[in-house]
Amino acid sequence: MSLSWGHRPPSKVAKRLRVPLGYALVLVASLAIAGSDGWVGPPPIGQAEHDAIEAVLREHVIALNTRDLLRFRDTFDQTRVFFGDCQDVVFRSLPVGVRLGEPVLGPVERYGDYLRAWISDGVDWRRQYFRYVGDRWLLSEPLPQELGTERSAVYGGVELLSWSIDDDIVDLVGAALPDVRDFVVRHAKVSPTGQFSVRIDPLADPRGGTACLSAGNASLAYKASGARIVHSDVRVTTSLAALSTDTLTTLRHEALHWIQLDYSADAVRNMEWWLIEGWPYFLTEPPSRLDRRVAFCLDGDVSIPSLRAGPPRGATYDLLARDYVLAGALVEYLETTYGADAYWSVLDGFRSNVDARKVYEAAIGTDPVTFFDGWARWMREGYC
Repeated sequence: MSLSWGHRPPSKVAKRLRVPLGYALVLVASLAIAGSDGWVGPPPIGQAEHDAIEAVLREHVIALNTRDLLRFRDTFDQTRVFFGDCQDVVFRSLPVGVRLGEPVLGPVERYGDYLRAWISDGVDWRRQYFRYVGDRWLLSEPLPQELGTERSAVYGGVELLSWSIDDDIVDLVGAALPDVRDFVVRHAKVSPTGQFSVRIDPLADPRGGTACLSAGNASLAYKASGARIVHSDVRVTTSLAALSTDTLTTLRHEALHWIQLDYSADAVRNMEWWLIEGWPYFLTEPPSRLDRRVAFCLDGDVSIPSLRAGPPRGATYDLLARDYVLAGALVEYLETTYGADAYWSVLDGFRSNVDARKVYEAAIGTDPVTFFDGWARWMREGYC
């Protein structure tokens, strides 16, 4: 059995809408062709190709903004099944009233039969592939057999796994890992006994559903010795020379799951969703006052069962963003009201007990109903 969860986007009111759309693209090709007179670059991109992918990006965003599903599907390669499934999830999940700006196309280069480009959404840059299908270029992704050779490198004791298709961004991710580890270890109750590893996976998540809205996830085969973080949406700064704040936050969030798992995989298996996700969210993206007000006060249907069991598979982007904010606020309330060690006391209770009522009563001296009622009152008095 695998324990898995993904880091979802932060609330749209906190910074920006963070949707892993195929329109945010960037091309940094590491492909080279050996010639008799030495190494030469791949054939240059013509203006017609540049204009074609710029046009399909524009059509992609227009179709999203106008909620035109057929037109939207005409902008991506439907032979890539998982990629297409995730594009459909993005279309259905875009919050009502949100309109996306036109993406900015950066450098474009060839990668085998693909064009790959760096694209900015106005905040940071990520890359996407395009494939020539029929008579036009469409958003696409490589096939698994086109990712190249598997790679492994160690940065500050953390193993980073990748394929050669991502050789040009490996060092950017690797350079951040020692600081990520130092950050999360500072928040551990005890020194970790194991180590986490990271894999860069450039393909759409085959699980579909809300997994398509994740930038990364952490997982652990039950009783295994270490957690594996899979990062699928590496974003960089304008210089293309450093990881974006979003990507660093995602790595920290997922590495905090490693801290949880290293402390007690049994507890993580047993405990409630808000405890699993709220703790890393609160430490890496503390919900702002406005976030809390929007998530709690302006929504008349806050679901305690959803916070305890986790959002349903078909949850909308708005629901995911809201529940992450509320989960973070729950962790803050827990520690503010019941003491700085209350989180770990609850986690200790779930090590050997799946009965939440007994855990709450033993760890913090109150039952779940009273706890959540107190939290709701705290939220209303403080933010509504």
